[in-house]
Amino acid sequence: MLIESHFHAPWWARNPHLQTILPKWLRRQPARFVAERFELADGDFVDLAWSGETSQDERPLIVLFHGLEGSIHSHYAKGLFAHLQRQGNEAVLMHFRGCSGEPNRLLQAYHSGAIEDAQAVIAELGRRFPGKPLIAIGYSLGGNMLVNLLARACPSELKAAVVISAPLRLDSCADRVNQGFSRVYQRADDPFMTEAVIPQAEQLSPMVRYELSRRGGHVGFLHGTPWRPRFWLEERISQWLQEQTQGTGR
Repeated sequence: MLIESHFHAPWWARNPHLQTILPKWLRRQPARFVAERFELADGDFVDLAWSGETSQDERPLIVLFHGLEGSIHSHYAKGLFAHLQRQGNEAVLMHFRGCSGEPNRLLQAYHSGAIEDAQAVIAELGRRFPGKPLIAIGYSLGGNMLVNLLARACPSELKAAVVISAPLRLDSCADRVNQGFSRVYQRADDPFMTEAVIPQAEQLSPMVRYELSRRGGHVGFLHGTPWRPRFWLEERISQWLQEQTQGTGR
């Protein structure tokens, strides 16, 4: 189902570049997390960032995947992490290989089609917390990977998933990031997109709700006032999580 988002950009942040850049500078607080190194079957590793101690009850566990060259320290990741912590949610972020501050051991990079590491982590989380529903959130390129994971493997442990600002057509996005001011993002982790990435309504599964916003930048979605900005995306995710967790012990 293709619907229009309820997000409305404020007068002071209607430009897509401002929406993309400002959140990085408005989130100055460090992320609070507990680190874990997860060993992979091929001898490499990925680092996990936990929001805190995780219970064995039926509350959902939120599994986050960051964007290209992102980490727990990316503004959107640490912002959502802090928001989830304030809401009493349990969360864990999986760093892609080489993105946690230490090079990976093997000559193998991550990409949008590399779903095996996420599969291994999700399977392990299912074993550790058999009573917990897992809910996945993927940002940007991490959203692409999550879409691939759902389409090709669809882990039974995952009960719901949301992807945010995912460059679903990488060829079109590569062309767009080479144009005009967008070239500056070749050095940050947030490329821009064109209308070519937007699917037609008939291309969507009945299980998919596609919310399309006219503004918001790339993983931006600032609203409120200049002196008291708010992060609409976190509010929308909280609302979505409540919808998904009804009847799951919450």
